[in-house]
Amino acid sequence: MPIYEFRCSECGAEVEVLQKHSDPAPTCPRCADTLKRLVTMTKQVSRSSFRLEGGGWARDGYKG
Repeated sequence: MPIYEFRCSECGAEVEVLQKHSDPAPTCPRCADTLKRLVTMTKQVSRSSFRLEGGGWARDGYKG
């Protein structure tokens, strides 16, 4: 399962959650404590750690 980053639109809190793609977005724990209401967080686009190095199809323009 991948790790997704979520951000709260109310308070700006950011969390990382290990979940399936089909799982619903989490609620903000900070807003639940301070505002006493559930605020759904939005998924953020984050940088991937996947990187191709060296020669091969990616660098040489393999057209299969």
